[in-house]
Amino acid sequence: MSDQKASYEWDVFVSHASEDKNAVVAPLVELLRAAGLLVWLDTSELQLGDSIRRKIDNGLLRSRFGIVVLSPHFFAKEWPRKELDALVAREDGTETVILPIWHNVDHAFIKSRSPLLADKLAVDTKGGLPKVAKKILEMHEIAKRLKDRRTNLIEEARVRNAVQLAFSNIALYRLSGEYERAEKELALTVKYVLRGETVHTLRMSGLLRVGIGQHDDAIKRFDEALSVDSSDVESWIGKGAAFRGLDRREEEIASYDMALRYDPHNSHALFRKAMALDTLGRKDEAIKVFEVLMEVDPRYLQNYTGGPLSGPQEQVDKVGAYSKLLAVDPEYPAAWFWKGDELFEQERFQEAAECYRRATRLQPQDTTAWNYLGCAYWKLRQPEKALEAHQKAVALNDQYGEAWYNMGGMLAVLGREDEAAVAFERARVLGVETRL
Repeated sequence: MSDQKASYEWDVFVSHASEDKNAVVAPLVELLRAAGLLVWLDTSELQLGDSIRRKIDNGLLRSRFGIVVLSPHFFAKEWPRKELDALVAREDGTETVILPIWHNVDHAFIKSRSPLLADKLAVDTKGGLPKVAKKILEMHEIAKRLKDRRTNLIEEARVRNAVQLAFSNIALYRLSGEYERAEKELALTVKYVLRGETVHTLRMSGLLRVGIGQHDDAIKRFDEALSVDSSDVESWIGKGAAFRGLDRREEEIASYDMALRYDPHNSHALFRKAMALDTLGRKDEAIKVFEVLMEVDPRYLQNYTGGPLSGPQEQVDKVGAYSKLLAVDPEYPAAWFWKGDELFEQERFQEAAECYRRATRLQPQDTTAWNYLGCAYWKLRQPEKALEAHQKAVALNDQYGEAWYNMGGMLAVLGREDEAAVAFERARVLGVETRL
């Protein structure tokens, strides 16, 4: 399709019956040519000795649109109808090829001959040929824009898909520390796919330089990206990371502030700003930023750290944070475990036990959750339930020394001394400390 579009020689092909040439076609073509359209018309394009069928076929293929003068004479002849069939075959439902003109016919007449054409927007010669020419020019321009837009969308989709694939490769290289390969892939993408730098490529180039410790060069690349789009939040965050690498903390924080100016709820910028404030010893400010982050995205801290709240978050209400996280996703087993762990540390054992139970229901293979559930039951003076939980833990993982030790403790409490001795010996061999 794209090759055909690239080879268009004519704007329009005029399909008509010879009886309509003098009254309609010739004067109409004159008007269209005066307006700048390139028009294929048999009388002007056919030369002595030409193959009429081959010439007309070529005209049909190399014309962007087909004007069809629909009249009683048109439908009475075979040749014009074959031209119409060729034009219909080119319409694929996504673009307009046929521009109909009605001459001495009405809708009922057209519908009786061709229901397909009856549904197409057409112009009638009753209003005069200048009006017909004007309408055709308008329809031609609209259809041309639609075709050009479709071509542009196809090209944009091609570029977008190529860029997504390239940046996926670059990200993988970057994560695996293959910065040289990532840089080469980026250079090829800029040159052959994007045919020039974009905000995205400039930002990616900056991130690659952060990865290899070229922080000054990274800042320059981020500045180039921001000169194109000063509101590019990810470039501001990347610039902050580069300043962090240079231990220029105040400028790092200022970069995150700029990111938050354009996106006040950006989790990444909030987290990095809080960490930078904590590094400078500005604990109270860091905690306030963390509190905002928990309101905006309670899951973010877990996704980022991969574990329980720590560091400058120590003064934050952790139970409250985990509760908010679970309000977002009540089927998140790790959050139930982390909340239970914090409740256990606060000696709120009944609540901790319920959280551990929820964690084991959602993730029955979690040996740590089973072991900690047993610890909570022990604190609640429920040794039978505690023993059952520890037994579940060692059944899932017989190398779990802490669970063996805890199980031995419960067996001893229940007077099962021989079994307790075996469990304690197993724990000693594995050499791990107990939570109890």
